[in-house]
Amino acid sequence: MEVSIYHIGELYLYDYYCNEGEYELSSTDKASEYFEKGRALEGKEDYAGALMEYKSAHEENPVRYDIYSGMIRCYKHAENLDEIERLAEESYKFACTRSELADYYRNRAFIFLQRFKPDMAAALYSYSRLICDSELAKSEIKYLERAMGRKMEERDPEILISTLEAEKIPTAADSVSLALLVKAADEAAEKGAYGQALDCLEMVYDLTEDEGISAKIGTVKARMKSE
Repeated sequence: MEVSIYHIGELYLYDYYCNEGEYELSSTDKASEYFEKGRALEGKEDYAGALMEYKSAHEENPVRYDIYSGMIRCYKHAENLDEIERLAEESYKFACTRSELADYYRNRAFIFLQRFKPDMAAALYSYSRLICDSELAKSEIKYLERAMGRKMEERDPEILISTLEAEKIPTAADSVSLALLVKAADEAAEKGAYGQALDCLEMVYDLTEDEGISAKIGTVKARMKSE
């Protein structure tokens, strides 16, 4: 079995969540090739074709969040709510940046909106903006306001967290995945792969602002300079 996974952080996630036996790394990044074909077809509004390419990319690299996001976008056009929900829930553990985590909340909001629960959708859209604001988030909120026929009210972050917790929706990145990224960073640093170590640590710090992670980042940068 071959996979197209080359970053140590993704390898740790794959080994923990997906690996069912021996595997080898593909000599070419097939996942990215399929992904780029999917993006091109999506840009041409060939969503069925794009979905096939994204699925192929997912087989090569089942831990890349942007591949999940591509499949979900295609399923939105197909109005396949069950698949959107399945993939959104599955993708959560691979959302390792603020933008990815915000995208996860917007996908969950879309599901609630389609199931005629606009208030819960509004809470999720608002929470996504707390995690990572973007023009896309703003446009989706405008769409929601049109659907509700009213402006969204500003909510206190603590109230938003309580609202999400009541629906058993996580309010932060997956703690196991973050721990795996820290382990991956430690191994990468020991091997002298400082760039990949920093990638992992900076993702974790961006999501947690943990002082211990900040110290690790400083140590890795110092080792890079000294060598």
